[in-house]
Amino acid sequence: MLKREVGSSGGSAVAVSANLVPISLGTETDTSVIGPALINGVVGIKPTVGLTSRGGVVPISHSMDTVGCFGRTVLDAAYTLTAIAGSDDRDGATKRNPKARVNYADFVSSKDVLRGARFGLPHKRCWEFVPEDQAAIAQEIIDAIAAAGGEVMTVDFPCAEERIPDDGSWDW
Repeated sequence: MLKREVGSSGGSAVAVSANLVPISLGTETDTSVIGPALINGVVGIKPTVGLTSRGGVVPISHSMDTVGCFGRTVLDAAYTLTAIAGSDDRDGATKRNPKARVNYADFVSSKDVLRGARFGLPHKRCWEFVPEDQAAIAQEIIDAIAAAGGEVMTVDFPCAEERIPDDGSWDW
């Protein structure tokens, strides 16, 4: 199955999805890691600015640019983040994060942690725009959370049409 490349790091996500490589790196300013990860069915991590070095990256936004990673599994991506996180003299933002050197794989746990957890899942103005194939996969995940003992509740937040009267006036 041919995967789609979406975003500036789409090739990195496609390479993992096509099993050409087990992990890869990409740069993100605004969804260039998380978007391709979604489209290609892989794990993508967009770290907080300063967690990974931007040394050598052509900047778009100094307040948003970061180097992230892709993996086949959460554990693969966590190990990759562990390897690339840390201080770098070429990127002053990394100097402000002294605790960056941890093993992020230590934070990956089993499905047992879902027992008793509660999740709110908004539907209105959210799921109506999700493509059917992606909604089916999301439903499988929701079912797996429930099977592991978690509770997924439908919640709604008011949309703009409900908050703003027909005459356009509002009273917050």
